[in-house]
Amino acid sequence: MLVPAGALADRMSATLAQHALRAGKLLAYNVVAALQGKEPRPFVYRNKGTMAALGHRRGIANLMGLKVWGFAAWWVWRTYYLMQMPRWERRLRIMADWTVGLLFRPDAAKIDLNPDPEPVSEAVEPESAEAVTA
Repeated sequence: MLVPAGALADRMSATLAQHALRAGKLLAYNVVAALQGKEPRPFVYRNKGTMAALGHRRGIANLMGLKVWGFAAWWVWRTYYLMQMPRWERRLRIMADWTVGLLFRPDAAKIDLNPDPEPVSEAVEPESAEAVTA
């Protein structure tokens, strides 16, 4: 799916977060500019790159024409999205979790230390087989 990329109707952008984030920042600037009686700026999108995580610590990326793959691309992808998180407290928590994930293999089984406080309701059985067939 494509959406118009700014004032020029012949230019289109994909519906990706990177387009929306930049358009949103410019929209905020243009609202303030309009309130101050200034001219708004047109939205012009320039692709800075594309990244994808492929799983198992592998990724691919095209960063401003530089092609990166494997662990390096995966690391860049994770670092970029880590920096998009609000507040350093959250970033540090995520970073700690990811570091543990890098150093240790995932557990085969997990133990639920916080069981559901509500008892599981028992299934109601019919009083007799005749009640089911009747």
